[in-house]
Amino acid sequence: NIVRILMKSGTLKYRLESHKRRYWANPSDIRTGLFLAEAYIQLRDFNEASKVLESIIKYRPNDVEALAYLEQVYRNLNRLGDSIDLLRRIAKLDPSRAQLRIQEMAQLSMELHRGKDALKYARLVLDLNPNDWRAAAKLGDVHIHLGQWSAALLAYQRSLTNAPNNVSLRFKLAHVLERLGRDKALLAALSQIIEQATEPADILSAGRQLIMNAELASLENIEQLLLDQVYRKRRKRTYQKLLVELYTIWI
Repeated sequence: NIVRILMKSGTLKYRLESHKRRYWANPSDIRTGLFLAEAYIQLRDFNEASKVLESIIKYRPNDVEALAYLEQVYRNLNRLGDSIDLLRRIAKLDPSRAQLRIQEMAQLSMELHRGKDALKYARLVLDLNPNDWRAAAKLGDVHIHLGQWSAALLAYQRSLTNAPNNVSLRFKLAHVLERLGRDKALLAALSQIIEQATEPADILSAGRQLIMNAELASLENIEQLLLDQVYRKRRKRTYQKLLVELYTIWI
């Protein structure tokens, strides 16, 4: 990319003035305009970049590249509402990447505290690809943001049907189950994490949550779960550490 090369060489600012004069003398020169806009972006002069890109779009309203540049510029200017409008426009012009654009619309809507819009976009993404576990998980995140815990539970359960070994998803599910007071399901979810997780930090986190809720289950069952992992897994130290913590409470 010529702009980045010029930026690294320290000559971008010198070239900027000549391109600036050339473009504003002939705003229909889209190639020069895109160079100028990218130069301003590299220099983090987003106000000037927006002026150039808005000018380009007047001449080429369906230019996806210019619209995408402008959308990123609006984000940097914290004009998130304008970003959402552009993402909607880009999604119509470029259906092949519509799902990604709608996901971004959902995220920006959450940042703007437009809960209903975020929910609408998150549902639309899932409708476009019903087997996408990430889309279902994102819908669950939106439901949590809105305090809709039962709906979040359904979304995470749906997500796990297509990503059953995703430990971070199982932690999200456990969080929702705890919030809903679904004690038996919570213990089952934490037990599954202990059995499936490979990262010591995940195993310890789930194990300690399980021990903290020991009054909800028999200590013997927790002990047996951990002993089974000691016998089956190569990395025994993490489970042994949890056993020591369990026995400390037990005694």
